[in-house]
Amino acid sequence: MGKIKIVIFQLGTQEFAFSLEDVREVVRLNAPTKPFNTTHCVDEFITLRDKIIPVVDLASCFGINFVGTHENEDTHAVIIDTGTSVFAAIVQQVTDVMELDKEAIEPYRSMTRVEGKYIKGAVKISNRRILLVQSKELLGWNNPAALGQAI
Repeated sequence: MGKIKIVIFQLGTQEFAFSLEDVREVVRLNAPTKPFNTTHCVDEFITLRDKIIPVVDLASCFGINFVGTHENEDTHAVIIDTGTSVFAAIVQQVTDVMELDKEAIEPYRSMTRVEGKYIKGAVKISNRRILLVQSKELLGWNNPAALGQAI
């Protein structure tokens, strides 16, 4: 079935991962702009190399409470390029890059409707449980036309 490379990050006490093929880079998050008419998941924008990029607050979207968000100097943004959109995802810290067998991905039974739509599956590695985020679905929380109007 093949291999997949993942970028593992932490939000609170939970570990998540994006597929490495969707990750463009990891940057330190600084001075996001808070425009009007945005949702709770995309509530800010950053400028990166003269491009305006929406910021997805994954902790807010998944209902995870971790103190600091972008005020913490250790907080980073994972820049995601899905091929149709580019956005920054706020993460507490990036912890690892790893290759694993696709067969190791188990179906994820969500407790909430939101998690179920945006989590592709779970991987157990030793005593760790890592949830794989479907990056192509994240901006589906929002109306893309509304994002353009908010800038």
